[in-house]
Amino acid sequence: MKINIFVEGKHDKEFLEQYLNFLKLPNANIIPCGKNHLDEDAISKMEEVKDNNEKILLIFDTDKNFNSTLERIKKESKDLLQDENIFLFPNNFENGELETLLFAIAKEAQICQCFENYKKCIEKLNPQYSKNIHKKSARFAYFEALGFSPSNDEKAKKARKNSYAEIFDFNHIALKSLKDFLIKHYNSYCK
Repeated sequence: MKINIFVEGKHDKEFLEQYLNFLKLPNANIIPCGKNHLDEDAISKMEEVKDNNEKILLIFDTDKNFNSTLERIKKESKDLLQDENIFLFPNNFENGELETLLFAIAKEAQICQCFENYKKCIEKLNPQYSKNIHKKSARFAYFEALGFSPSNDEKAKKARKNSYAEIFDFNHIALKSLKDFLIKHYNSYCK
């Protein structure tokens, strides 16, 4: 029996593959949607999964408002997803995204703080400039500061992907809600 987890993008997939491996849960079929909403292509894939009697989970970013994001996803999913099959980063109740969670579990948290200071400095120069600096930039800066190239060549991508357990604390309390969500679904579906 296969669990299919729909995520926003390739970096969400990368993180989730490593976290599932850490939890010693069999790798699921992780499907990046390429955006933060469910389009017809994603719905079509979900319908195919449902027709095969396979489990569907969705893990997306909350972004700015948990309740409105949850309601939007349920509406977009056309009744293919119920609340209990949806997890919203960072912890399934607060606003944020995968990067919010990653910064909470970063083993070198001071690097994340440096990036926040950088953003504040840019904001002092011109508030408009700081609006262009996103948390995803900080994520890449964190990897790069620790020696993992942002390059997309296969060798660099593999090194970055395999570094998660080294540079993030996969036992951190901030991961408890995600861990509980995943284990609950694996235990109920993969018996």
